[in-house]
Amino acid sequence: MKKKYWIIGGVAAVVVVIGIALAVNANNTAKKNQLADQYNTAMNAGKDAVDAKEYSIAAKYFERAENYREDDVKAEAYGNQAESFAEAMDEINDYKFDSANDKLSDVLSEPDGYSVMNTQARKLQAKVAEVLDNIENEIQPLIDQAESNEDSDKYAEAVELYDQVIALDYINGKYYKKVLREVKSSRAKAAAAQANSSSNASSDSEKPTDQNEPHGEGATEDDRQVNGKQITPEMIADARKQLTALGETSAFYSDLDVMRVIKIAAENGHSTITKEDIAEYLKPSGN
Repeated sequence: MKKKYWIIGGVAAVVVVIGIALAVNANNTAKKNQLADQYNTAMNAGKDAVDAKEYSIAAKYFERAENYREDDVKAEAYGNQAESFAEAMDEINDYKFDSANDKLSDVLSEPDGYSVMNTQARKLQAKVAEVLDNIENEIQPLIDQAESNEDSDKYAEAVELYDQVIALDYINGKYYKKVLREVKSSRAKAAAAQANSSSNASSDSEKPTDQNEPHGEGATEDDRQVNGKQITPEMIADARKQLTALGETSAFYSDLDVMRVIKIAAENGHSTITKEDIAEYLKPSGN
């Protein structure tokens, strides 16, 4: 009888041990499943933040995902990308486009990076390159020439150049707010200096001008006429576009220069300005 109880007790002990082992295993499995769910939730939230271009928030979610799955290559790579992207956006907001471009390169160089962020970084890099090109090759030359005119007390021509910047079709975009603000400020100062200069000029040296006449210091009545008709501001604006299309920097031409090129083109029988007309105008006198 005692032997029977001993056998029963042994079996019961084995059952208890197996039960405990199964319970522990089930608990571990539940924890793993919970961590996996938390990891996936964090990763998906990070991706949603990337879609919304909220890169600082995305970086926090990817960092959280790393906590749920240690040494996870994907979460770490995505987090690094998001941090670099957030820094790039900060640089852009400060109009530091060169630094922003470097940060975007960091995004693209991250191994195992998120394809969506790679695509976003390439698009933004292209936009930054476009902005830099516009500033360096179109906006800055106009500003430099305007400042040079101010140094020579040619305030009217400086104002015209600043107006050309303000009239650029892309200048109201978010990436140009700083330069536009600075140009408007410079224009206001040049206009004030022009008004002050005019008020100080002697009355006998002043010549009334028609509001519809183009500006141009030193322009004679003959300069303002082509084929018996008045050269209008619209004609000058159109001529500047033609000069630009021919590879010329129209900012380097005063209104008087443009009027004279228009007259040369007309004398040569051309309906639009040609390189031949420009060469003739730029040819030193006496040659």
